[in-house]
Amino acid sequence: MKLNTYTGTSYPFGCTKQNELYNFSLYSAKYWEVTLEINHKGENFLFPLDVKENKTGDIWHIAIDGLSEPFSYRYLLSGTYAEKTYTAIPVADPYSLLLESNQKNSHSPFTTSLWSVFETNNFNWEGDKPLNYPLSECIIYEMHVSCFTKDDSSQVRHKGTFQAIEEKIPYLQKLGITSIELMPVFFFNPTKWRPDSSNKDIVDIWGYNPLHFHMPHTPYSTGKGLQVIQELQSLVKALHKAKIEIILDVVFNHTGEFLEKEYTGLNALAQESYFILDKNKEHTSHTGCGNTIQANDPRTTELLIHALRYWVTEIHIDGFRFDLASSLTRNESGKPMPFPPFIEAAAKDPILANTKLIAEPWDAGNLRQTGLFPAFHRWAEWNDTYRDTIRQFILGTQGILPLVANCLSGNEGMFAHSARDSSFSINFITSHDGFTLYDLVSYTNKHNEANGENNQDGTNNNYSYNHSIEGETTDLKVQAIRKKQIVNMACLLLLSLGTPMILFGDEIARTQKGNNNTWNQDSKLTWFPWYQMEENKDLLLFWQKMIALRKQRSYWKDPSFFTGKKQGIYHIEDISWHGLKPYTPDFTKGKPMLGVLWTPRGKQATKNEPCLYMACNFDIKEQTFTLPVLPMPGKWYCILQTNKIEDFIQNKEIAHFTATITVEEKTIVLLYYKPE
Repeated sequence: MKLNTYTGTSYPFGCTKQNELYNFSLYSAKYWEVTLEINHKGENFLFPLDVKENKTGDIWHIAIDGLSEPFSYRYLLSGTYAEKTYTAIPVADPYSLLLESNQKNSHSPFTTSLWSVFETNNFNWEGDKPLNYPLSECIIYEMHVSCFTKDDSSQVRHKGTFQAIEEKIPYLQKLGITSIELMPVFFFNPTKWRPDSSNKDIVDIWGYNPLHFHMPHTPYSTGKGLQVIQELQSLVKALHKAKIEIILDVVFNHTGEFLEKEYTGLNALAQESYFILDKNKEHTSHTGCGNTIQANDPRTTELLIHALRYWVTEIHIDGFRFDLASSLTRNESGKPMPFPPFIEAAAKDPILANTKLIAEPWDAGNLRQTGLFPAFHRWAEWNDTYRDTIRQFILGTQGILPLVANCLSGNEGMFAHSARDSSFSINFITSHDGFTLYDLVSYTNKHNEANGENNQDGTNNNYSYNHSIEGETTDLKVQAIRKKQIVNMACLLLLSLGTPMILFGDEIARTQKGNNNTWNQDSKLTWFPWYQMEENKDLLLFWQKMIALRKQRSYWKDPSFFTGKKQGIYHIEDISWHGLKPYTPDFTKGKPMLGVLWTPRGKQATKNEPCLYMACNFDIKEQTFTLPVLPMPGKWYCILQTNKIEDFIQNKEIAHFTATITVEEKTIVLLYYKPE
């Protein structure tokens, strides 16, 4: 078999087909000599690249004809670095769209190097495009690909895969969410290790150790190669058909390369370009995982932007959440930059113009930027201030009512200064990283012993309370208060201005038995408990109804911040704050009682839309609230009391005839005002 070679071109990067030629282009550090190795129809070919003919600047390139798809290839690097000589280090092409590996499942480590594969993908999208909902219309549902359907009770054909999620789309539709946010789906390293205190192998299931930025994780598919990509594409198309967006959690802050095996992947190609190194040329760990990516080096920025464009144009992804995004603001010395090139490039890229960009605005190097992330008017942020404030509020913490009011009204002080509206605040109380809602009200302390680190991992700052009994209990009174507190948190989350995010399984009281760092727990501890659906059907119905209520009302559809000015048919403030008496919130002593009155606002307000009043009592005894007097004659109707959600689920509206309402301890009451 004869393969003909030509000089090739330095751009575009990766392997691209140009008529009958396949062009290969690779950036590497200056100290390497490069050989292209191709496996074609079972036969291996080596093409040593000539520094004069096949190199432009720091880019190696060659073109070859006579190839037929699919074929695999990789590069072999030889040279001297740090006074040590290396011969034929195998690396995959960081721009390749397919990988070939020996990985059989999510628990399998890699025993041989990765090969890149070239095969044209002719997936039929049937006119599909990203949905690109405005953030102000979104309700995000964070979930793990495998854990969502791994349990037998899911009753899907291929548990733990993209196809299994596709089978569960009707469930997501009925829940009412608009967008799913998948924990990492990039091809990742399961990082198999064995703690000293255990003989059991432990495997990373979360996926925060990527080996490649363009290829989906093979075990999330029922096959290999192109089938992996096409099963994800099929899921995306099915979700879009169901009017559900898909957001990917991407890890651009570090890689999962095995550094103890010296140089592999990006670490081999150009360590000083792709990673933040210290003065001794050793890797830094601003992420807590080592291998910190230097996102703002031009060569790295180009790779990362290329990956984002690929996921949007070829996989039709609607948005990205960036893990430990503050590390992406650091320069080659690890110092934060006021105008990070990668962050700006993503914000201003024309292909990504309608794509959601969501930052986790902190990293493991003590850089916290919530409300201060260099957003370029585009980046939204996970709001940990919201998380901690709401958790403390339901505990009955005193002195935080001004913070609670800020959270309920979109945290204007955090986002308005950078010309961002409330939708840029991703409000959440729980996420994959920490307790579930059920565990927040069932465990005062974390219980991470199963992780193999002597319960030293995971945060101790949880703002949780077990309500007198740690963990599971048959005590009906304790069960009732726990359930009520879950409902309270759901109510606050969905009635706050900003973009709400729900953790998968919270809607049916999923528990992790007090483990707040389940990165290595592939078991019922992390799997979605479909078997709990019947037991907690009232809780699920409550979530469905609350999500529907949020979608119906104009108070939260308009992402602009409340003005406090009189407007609309009621001619009263668009939002007002109350205590036990109208217009007298206790923002000084800060006892945990608060009333909020919303009035219809914005272009989406309807003519007959009512005012909505919420009375929150997180004191240890019942309290009586005096209802505001509105200028138009009408009547108050109670639609929800979180201590008895049955009426709300059944759409019962109970007329309220008195000027006051008594609210049980640890309870929220919702009323609306209907003009007569």
